[in-house]
Amino acid sequence: MKKERYLMIFAVGTLLFSGCGKPDYSQPYVNEERTASPEETTEAEIISPETSKTEPVSGADVSVTPTEEREAAASVELNTYMGQPISAVLTDFDNMQDIGCTDGSLGYSNGAVTFEAREEIVTFISIDGDCDYTLEGISYGSERDFALQLLTSAGWTQTEGAETFFHFKRGDAEELSLYLEDGLHVSGISSFGPMPSQTSA
Repeated sequence: MKKERYLMIFAVGTLLFSGCGKPDYSQPYVNEERTASPEETTEAEIISPETSKTEPVSGADVSVTPTEEREAAASVELNTYMGQPISAVLTDFDNMQDIGCTDGSLGYSNGAVTFEAREEIVTFISIDGDCDYTLEGISYGSERDFALQLLTSAGWTQTEGAETFFHFKRGDAEELSLYLEDGLHVSGISSFGPMPSQTSA
């Protein structure tokens, strides 16, 4: 009786072992790795195995680079203040200090930009340092050839030219000077507008 009981236990144990812990190599291998849903795939970026580089996915957000942001900010044109009341300058620009003009005009500067006025009207603007502004589309640090081409296309006529200095005129009342310390990049730009008496005539 004991022998039959042991044989029965052994048979049951053998049956259980053959169905649980042992892999069945007679069946083909199926990779059951989880596949991401289409929604998850479009929410991020895909990495190409061939190049190991990230590729943009349709519908993904593409951020603006810091360079693009700076270029957008640099589109603020100072010549829009020419002929305007000097009070607008003091309102729109920080740290403007009286530069103490002695010829009867008013002058204010913050080290990067300078404005001068006759009869309270802006007649002179200059960029003297690195800032997020332009004069006639030219900013501090612009390349010489780019600046010269831009002025020519805007109707300015060159009247003087040297390695580090260029002077232009447009019409009877507008003048502009470019300064290039290294001969290659703009280190200063000054714009002279008409006197109030000329605009009122």
